[in-house]
Amino acid sequence: MSGGACGRGGAAPGAGAGDAGSTASSSSSGKLAASLKDYIVNVNNRVQGEASISDSEKQILARSAQNGKVSAADYQSAWNDFSNCIVDRGYSTPVLHKFPNGMYQLAGENTTGGTQEQMGRLGSDVSDCMLKYVSDVDSVYQVQIGNPGLLSDSEEALVDCFHKTGMVPASYTKEQWLKEQAASQKASSPTSSYSVDMKDPQIRGCLATYGYGFLDGTDPNETVWYPFQK
Repeated sequence: MSGGACGRGGAAPGAGAGDAGSTASSSSSGKLAASLKDYIVNVNNRVQGEASISDSEKQILARSAQNGKVSAADYQSAWNDFSNCIVDRGYSTPVLHKFPNGMYQLAGENTTGGTQEQMGRLGSDVSDCMLKYVSDVDSVYQVQIGNPGLLSDSEEALVDCFHKTGMVPASYTKEQWLKEQAASQKASSPTSSYSVDMKDPQIRGCLATYGYGFLDGTDPNETVWYPFQK
């Protein structure tokens, strides 16, 4: 298990299923779409013709496009389908973080007990199950929960989410966040370069809404998933 990480991506340890801004084009007004419903309609129109996406995820998106939002029940159902997909491929039940804002995120992986071949296959299987069952639903839910203003600048929207938690001062800026994130890549401790409390559940919930995952492998209390240990 790595010492610490904060980044975007689908299959990386502790990472989210997708980038909140990746599924719809931004407009000249600096927004992802004119409304959340328009955003979901755009995503739905794209995925319906994709053979790699499951019928269950397509049905959720079609229903969400009609309703103008993804329901909490449908969101949980998509993650349940992902978990079942992983178990069907021979791994232990995935460990999912659930944050105060309702977002789910796959916990970091501890691959103890796995061979190099198994670990290579794990990455492929996680990515495939994500894509088939939850990635697009999760991306829409990220926007729905964490970016109600539909800002196309996802870093600006992330810092706005930090502000709303009350965990950072109003003076905290996107530029400060980017500077701290860059410094963390060289830091000896995964949390030492951040003025944001990266272990706070509300902050982690904000990170999850923008496809960021944070893993502190130096913390014995960090919840992880052991895919090869049943």
